[in-house]
Amino acid sequence: MMVVLMKSTRWRDVFFAKDQRRLRVLVIGLLVCLLSDPVLCHSEEFPEPIQSPTIDRLHRLSPKFLSGAQPEGEAAFRELKKLGVKTIISVDGTKPDVAAARKHGLRYVHLPIGYDGIESQRMLQIVKAAQTLAGPVFVHCHHGRHRGPAAAAICCRATEKWDDQKSLAWLREAETSPKYAGLFRVVREFQMPSKDDLAKVPTDFPETAQLSTTVESMVAINTRWELLKEIQKHGFRPLPDHPDIVPDQEALQLAEHFRELARNENSQQQGSDYLRQLSAANEAATALSKRLSALAKDRSQTTIEDSAKLMQRLQNHCAQCHAAFRDGK
Repeated sequence: MMVVLMKSTRWRDVFFAKDQRRLRVLVIGLLVCLLSDPVLCHSEEFPEPIQSPTIDRLHRLSPKFLSGAQPEGEAAFRELKKLGVKTIISVDGTKPDVAAARKHGLRYVHLPIGYDGIESQRMLQIVKAAQTLAGPVFVHCHHGRHRGPAAAAICCRATEKWDDQKSLAWLREAETSPKYAGLFRVVREFQMPSKDDLAKVPTDFPETAQLSTTVESMVAINTRWELLKEIQKHGFRPLPDHPDIVPDQEALQLAEHFRELARNENSQQQGSDYLRQLSAANEAATALSKRLSALAKDRSQTTIEDSAKLMQRLQNHCAQCHAAFRDGK
């Protein structure tokens, strides 16, 4: 009996010793993972917000894709490097800080988009970039709220099996404004491009894209302005032959054109007076968008008159700017 008990005790000791060794190996493996590879050791719940002292609205959307605001300064690029990021895609309209990215071994790809959606060729480029660029990939716009999250959603729809519901839920989590209907539309209606179409897209993506000129920006501004004048003629209601055009969204698009123009390098060289005019026009267009949004619910005469006053204020800003910086040159 004593011999059997001793053998039994030894067997248990051997068993638990092996069990402890397995546990130690498992714990050590997890620690190595946590300390050395932030990409492998992530939460399975995506999108996952990441608390960052340097990058606003930073989220991990999948093991390969992250989204957030524009990285600014050495600390921001250092943090992206620490997160394992290999490539940065900017869909913002301004020139990215390629030198800072290179310093930290990161590749920049510049594929700017607007607030009204993503045109077909740019869509192909974004999908091809999502498929071919080394990851993890950080996708950003300026504030990380509208264009960046939409582009990141397209990347995930193309490569991470996101459906329209998950993609739209992500836009809501990112606080993308529903007033940018074009961004919601391209995410919701995304269709995977054909292999033939993608095969024609080169993979030598630009570090800095050729940006819109001041003239092109002015043409876009004038197009929105003429449309708003037609809307005003119809009592600030949607145009009968274009019921898909929403008045407050058109005013918001106009505001964004002014804001993006102010960030243009050529505009920066025009001086502070020119930038003040653009800022004032942006504020007026933003106020008009809010008033037109209220007008959709309240057709009072006061609200209509307020909208008309804001239209006049916008026209005055444009006339003053033209007189000072265009007509006199």
